[in-house]
Order: sequence, then structure tokens, then C-alpha cells
Amino acid sequence: MPHSKIKKQMEHYVTGSFFSVKAMIKWLVLASVVGVVVGTVASVFGHILVAVNHFRAAHPMIILGLPFGGLLIVFLLISLGQCSTNADPDVNILHVGPNYISPDEVDTIEEVLAGMSDDYNDDGDKNVSLLQVTIDKIGANTSNAINFDHNNDGFSRFQTEIRVGDAIIYFLDEEYFNICLEEGILTPFDDIIDDADMPENVISGCGVKFSDLDASTLPGLEAIPDTAILCLRQSPDETVKQNKINYGRSQEVWEGNKLTFLKLIKYKAE
Repeated sequence: MPHSKIKKQMEHYVTGSFFSVKAMIKWLVLASVVGVVVGTVASVFGHILVAVNHFRAAHPMIILGLPFGGLLIVFLLISLGQCSTNADPDVNILHVGPNYISPDEVDTIEEVLAGMSDDYNDDGDKNVSLLQVTIDKIGANTSNAINFDHNNDGFSRFQTEIRVGDAIIYFLDEEYFNICLEEGILTPFDDIIDDADMPENVISGCGVKFSDLDASTLPGLEAIPDTAILCLRQSPDETVKQNKINYGRSQEVWEGNKLTFLKLIKYKAE
């Protein structure tokens, strides 16, 4: 065997051995670190467990405090959960109809409308919440049991939202707009919009197709269905006066949502 070939084989062997040793050292170091950390945590936990058992044995009446401990845990979970959730929305919107808006489109709509809104609740942030109830037209073919149950659930959710929900600005398919009209829970446009800003093609005095407004051309808002009718929930004060469905929102919150609603109505494309 030529001397040069033997030399190359030796170099390859030495190089391979070097990298094998290097890898072995690396994994030994990592394993040692993990072992020390896990072993320390396990040891501390074991000592705490022994101490707790000794304390419980020395104080048998402590078991009476378990209900209070459970209540404390629930309180902490609720408190921490509230701290981790998003800030209260400044604007609450409800969309009801057969057309589904994807989560990404919902996020975009909320972002665009937040840019048109103010910090009405003075929490230092502008937030918009869009809730959608996807439901077929009333009387649509629901021979499929799954579709029938879905429609029943959707209609029940719609009825719940217009009674106790947070939404004040509505995007409704025509049939659900008509239901709200019959319930008398929508704000007449004449009460909140000046003649100069009154949109064309107002529907029953309380709504307008969003596609007829310039605001529908804003990037991100094109995801709102063309059939959606934009309308505003009646104010809490008027609800009380007319003995209509009281949905529990304050007049101040309603006033803030009304401002965003009016911005959508008055928006003019350049």
C-alpha cells in the first residue's frame, strides 16, 4: 500500500475520532447539566413533601381548611386569568348570517375598526371585538341532522346575543335584521344621523347595506358580506323608556360605539 494512501487513512481515522470524542464530551456535559437541575428539583420537592406530611401529621385539624384552600386557588386562577386576557373591547360588533368570516379576516376587520375608534373605556388601548354567528337563512333546507342542530344552536345564540350580549354595532343578514326590527331594538337613523350625512337606500329607517357605503371599500373590510345590513343597537336609555329588551350595557359604552358606527356611515372614499 502506498505511503500517501496510508497517511490519508490515518488522517481520516484521527479526524473522525476527534469529532466522535468532541460529540461525546458535548453530550456528557449537557447530560450532566440536565441531571444536576432535575436531581436538585426532585430532591427539593422530596424534602418539601416530607416536611408537609410531618406538618399535617402534627396538625390533624388542618384538614378543615381544605375548602378555604380550594376557594383561594379558584380566586387566584380567576384573577390571573383575567390579568392574562385581552383588555376590555372599546367596540363590540355582532355579525349574523350564512356567510362565514375566517379568523384571519376577523382579526383584520377588528384591526381596521380599531384604527377608526377611540379608547372609549380609557384603559390605554383601543380594542374591537367582532363576534359572528354563522347560521343559514330561516327556512333553509335542514334535512341533514347536523345542519338542523347547527341552525338551532345558531338561532339560539342570536336570540341570546340580542338580549344579553355585549354587541352594539350589528352586521345582519336581512332576515335577522327584520327580527331585530320586530323586537324594536334598533336605533332609527333619524335619531343619530344628520340629513347631510344620511346614506342612500336606508332600509326600514334603521339600517343600510354595508356594501352601499364607501367604508366597505376600506382594505380589510371587504370581507364583510355584501348582504350584511349595518345597524345600531338601541341605546340603554331608550330601551328602558320603551320597555324593550334590556341588554345591560351602559349609556356611556353605547355612546362610544355610536361614534364608531357614525364614522362608518360618514366615511367617504378619496
